[in-house]
Amino acid sequence: MELKHIERDMRMHLFKLNLRVKNNLKLYIIMKRLLLIIILLSTNLTFAQFRVNHFTYFTISSSIDPTSSIKEKGLDFVGEFEFVNVIYAKVGIESFAALTGGYTDIHSSMGINFTSGNFERIRYYTGFRMAKVYRGGEGAFRIVWGLEGGIDVDISDNIFIGLRGTLDKRYDQEILLLKPENIFSGFIRIGYKWYYKNRRP
Repeated sequence: MELKHIERDMRMHLFKLNLRVKNNLKLYIIMKRLLLIIILLSTNLTFAQFRVNHFTYFTISSSIDPTSSIKEKGLDFVGEFEFVNVIYAKVGIESFAALTGGYTDIHSSMGINFTSGNFERIRYYTGFRMAKVYRGGEGAFRIVWGLEGGIDVDISDNIFIGLRGTLDKRYDQEILLLKPENIFSGFIRIGYKWYYKNRRP
């Protein structure tokens, strides 16, 4: 009788675990498809006006990864400061305490900017990134390299919203005795910009 109870409990646990994995996978797939659709639609609608950015400005922004935040039941938060011209360069921090072993990074990235639309209100960017990632406490860290890309849309002269994706080789997993793997993350961000010169008319 006791074995039957144990077997029943194990089956129920496996069923709940399988259901949770399927739900998280569906959410992850939906977010990736949404990001792809928005980028494709924006590109198709504005391709004729696609050009390299020539305005000079600075931005501060906040981002969250909704998929990971929901999955791990905690906030995956990013704050960044950025210089933008033909080339962009930025520095930032990311904190995700709910991840196993915790996660904090100090990162930087550099790449190229493109714009489109009337008054260049849509920005596209892609580049390389590097991060010093702390995991597991006691100051343990690894250096992580990767790629990033995204799209920002101005909703006023100084406020923008956007989508950002990163693809990193996650060597920080070695700290937790796990094998490094390539991990994609998708973020929703909002930011403030101010112009240094070549102010947009």
